[in-house]
Amino acid sequence: MPSSKGASRRRSLNPHRIAHAALKLIDRRGLESFSMHKLGTALGCEAMSLYHHFHGRGEVLDAVAGLLMSEVLLPPEGSWKERLREFVRSYRAVATRHPRAFRLLASRPINAAMGLEMLESCCAIFHSAGFDPVTIGRLVLLVGCWCNGALLAEIAGTDAGPDPTPPRAPSMPEIAMRYPRLAASAPHLSLCDFGPAFEFGIESLIKLIESMVPRT
Repeated sequence: MPSSKGASRRRSLNPHRIAHAALKLIDRRGLESFSMHKLGTALGCEAMSLYHHFHGRGEVLDAVAGLLMSEVLLPPEGSWKERLREFVRSYRAVATRHPRAFRLLASRPINAAMGLEMLESCCAIFHSAGFDPVTIGRLVLLVGCWCNGALLAEIAGTDAGPDPTPPRAPSMPEIAMRYPRLAASAPHLSLCDFGPAFEFGIESLIKLIESMVPRT
């Protein structure tokens, strides 16, 4: 007969608590090692108890992605350029706070209400600039794909990347001899200080988008 303590623990479970526990596990150990069994252990319950709230690991990961999306700031005021800057900077902040979980935002379909709100906010930014629905869709994809690609590259250069290995690049004198153009740009290619490159990308995108704004 199940203990009253175990029954009480199961009753205290809810999707919000489970998703937060899953995010904490992924932040500590990474996506590769995440499992329903480990999540159950972290919550002090049998893994089967989790299936009363989620159909499987995939739904839990969707919920974790929803938590990450809820951390992204959705600026309601300001010019479209100011709102776009604030949005993408906030998106990067989520990636740097949760580097091991961020891959979920780049790889999973948007199934949570928080994700739809995020997309709606992006569409509103470009609508305020005067774009039509077709162009808005293309610009949202452009910005989203650039952000995800840039931030996955930034994360891959840290110990939060999957199977990190120490760099084995040749020494700078050897690089300068064999790859002179690379050597000249090498200080600006590092992912260790990615902020300036990310800002350059934002401003380049804004200039491109600004050149497309419909003239009245």
